Amino acid sequence: MVYPSYKRQFESSPIFQLTNSVALAAQSYWIVDLATDIPQAVKYLPFNQLAVSNVSNYVIRVYFNQGNRYVAVPANSTKIYDKESMPALNTAKVFNADSSNSIAAELISLEMQRVQYSSSDLIANIHQFINKRRL
Repeated sequence: MVYPSYKRQFESSPIFQLTNSVALAAQSYWIVDLATDIPQAVKYLPFNQLAVSNVSNYVIRVYFNQGNRYVAVPANSTKIYDKESMPALNTAKVFNADSSNSIAAELISLEMQRVQYSSSDLIANIHQFINKRRL
């Protein structure tokens, strides 16, 4: 797929989707490295919006950038995270929190995007710039 020219601060990126292609055993994880798993997404990294769909019957945890901070996504639900609720996203770890059941392939879906700047983002950046100049 060929993507049009992209102006990082003023346009949203395309939406990129990944799905677990193999079963996720109990207490195991799936590492998502966006630069490796979706090579065409590299120029849009880091992403600032993530939608996680978990249509399995078990709770999963999503660790942002494989760090210690995670969010729990309940069974049969979709959660959306943005720049206010997650750090800039380059990688993720999806963990099957169930102690005895595996999650079948194709039941966990991640949709990532870099969303355009809003006017409030622009004002915040200008404010930050002005305050730095005063120091």
